[in-house]
Amino acid sequence: MQASHISILILLAAMVFYVFELLPIPIVAMCSAALMVIFGVTDASSAWAAFASDNVLIMAGACVIGGTLFQTGAADMMAKALIKLAGGKPKLSILLMLTAAGLLSAVMNNTVCTVMFLPLILSVVAKSRDKGIFEQTYMQMLTIVTSVGGMLTLVGSPVNIAASGMLESFGYAGFSMLKLTPVAVPCFLLVLLYTFFIGPQYSKAIFGDSPEPSEFVKNFISETGNKKSEDAKYSTDEEKEIRRKKITSAVIMLLTVIGLLTKNIHGISLGTVAVIGGLLCVITKCITPQQMYSKVEVGTLMMLAGTIGCAAGLSKSGGGLLIAEFLFRANKKCNPQRFIRFNMPYFGNIDAIHVQHSYYRDNDTDSHSHGGIFGN
Repeated sequence: MQASHISILILLAAMVFYVFELLPIPIVAMCSAALMVIFGVTDASSAWAAFASDNVLIMAGACVIGGTLFQTGAADMMAKALIKLAGGKPKLSILLMLTAAGLLSAVMNNTVCTVMFLPLILSVVAKSRDKGIFEQTYMQMLTIVTSVGGMLTLVGSPVNIAASGMLESFGYAGFSMLKLTPVAVPCFLLVLLYTFFIGPQYSKAIFGDSPEPSEFVKNFISETGNKKSEDAKYSTDEEKEIRRKKITSAVIMLLTVIGLLTKNIHGISLGTVAVIGGLLCVITKCITPQQMYSKVEVGTLMMLAGTIGCAAGLSKSGGGLLIAEFLFRANKKCNPQRFIRFNMPYFGNIDAIHVQHSYYRDNDTDSHSHGGIFGN
């Protein structure tokens, strides 16, 4: 059997495991890359090259910085400042916090942002005297806002980084830090508008005008009171050290974001900038080395590296090109860039890249002169 056919079979098997969740996604991704090596589809250096790529280093650094903001309480400090800025108005406070959560998720892990802002929004809900404000309205919206916020930048989501890595593995330029921002910003604004003008109406229809607080909220209020009692036990020196860590970690995040946005000026790779930011969190003693190790999401890194390794096998063996040619011939009269935009959600970046590549090859045209994968 040809290597290209083997790579397609491995991809199909991986898709079955992904869809039915027969194994954790990071394990499936790593197994697919390993099978590419075992069956001779690609060599080990190509399959595992992603572990040394900018994309994996960016994610590792972003995990550490985001986790440090949460660990030191810097993120909590930012959120409380938003509550104060809102003048105690509950709906405005929640709007500002959802906006901040979405913006922070552009440079932090989405899950970390959700966990970080969840207690703050619950605090506003619990203290609000407005019976029209209850947790059922805003908890789900928090997860949606942070997910959409992750689209704002390259480092905001593992999916963005994986797609950029695939583009680079096929010889195209990867995404810049703000490549997806023009598309993501309108989506982000629409989600915020939905949250405050449409979402509450659906919530009332589902949960009623004034639903009882859930057990989770009741327990949260109780735990929050206990935590405030514990916080009062800190000495003056300890409070100064806590404040130093909050300010330092916030400055590190700001400098890292500036570094990521100004790559064209300083010329340092994005992965190096992210890793330096993560290391500074330890050097400045905002977190311990052990805490840094725990904040690196190994599963996410495995998923990124394995996915890119599998893509490398498809590319090297010609399996991706076979899939792309089949799809293209089935839609021969369709403009390739329009075809890519409609089919990418279903077939992924690998096939989309090959579709345009095969189209321009058949028409003796240079793809890069047409504005690359997504056009001008």
